[in-house]
Amino acid sequence: MANTTGKKFGGRKPGVPNKRTVEMIERLEQLDCDLIEGLVRIAKQAENKGELALAADCYHKLMPYVYPKRKAVEHKHSHDHQVINYVPDDHSKDITPKFNQIHTTQ
Repeated sequence: MANTTGKKFGGRKPGVPNKRTVEMIERLEQLDCDLIEGLVRIAKQAENKGELALAADCYHKLMPYVYPKRKAVEHKHSHDHQVINYVPDDHSKDITPKFNQIHTTQ
């Protein structure tokens, strides 16, 4: 008979690892394999050899275990201010006088 209530019954309780996860953890322990230690060792060796992309990738994979991921924040602001995009023709000229002139004429 099908469950038509929309409620879930049975299954694992929240926070309890599944069977495959438990087996993997036990197997790694049997092999005396510390994944974090191995990743740190690879990162340090790569950094010493100048392989910075590999080192950065290893450190990046370790970061979530140390630093929490930050959630995106929506910035709200009023649109009553003037935005000025100014690109000088000659980059050697000082743009400060022109910038000040624009702001003092408002």
